[in-house]
Amino acid sequence: MARKHILLPLHIWNQTELSVTERLIASVVHGYSEHGKPCFMTNTGFAELLHISKRTASRAVSNL
Repeated sequence: MARKHILLPLHIWNQTELSVTERLIASVVHGYSEHGKPCFMTNTGFAELLHISKRTASRAVSNL
């Protein structure tokens, strides 16, 4: 099923020590875990979903 939206929980958005990209990735991971599913998305998957480079996605995941 195609993703229709990304929810950005306020408790993640308020983590000002994280970059915007890190907050978006954390929100995607949170969305999976909130429904009891593990998140197996690759850096390439994050990059395609968020329209960022693979390097930016990789850096954000590493920082998290």
